[in-house]
Amino acid sequence: ETRTTDFHVGYEDTAGAVDWYVQGGPAVVAADAADESDNQLSGKVGASIAATEKLGFYGEISVITADGDVDNSWGTKIGTKYSF
Repeated sequence: ETRTTDFHVGYEDTAGAVDWYVQGGPAVVAADAADESDNQLSGKVGASIAATEKLGFYGEISVITADGDVDNSWGTKIGTKYSF
């Protein structure tokens, strides 16, 4: 099992009804029971939009680099948020 700690700097803004952000920086990847860690680069870009006063939708794409012949790791997130 591994754990990753991101040290990101980012920017966020609003364009019309869409709130968006971009962030990136170094990521420290450490395996359990290991004395060493690995430094990579990671980043995220995401946005959210309000459908109604109480309902919103969001999405995010993330990436972290990898060493050697291993492919970079990509992730996606989509969802809804309802405020009571």
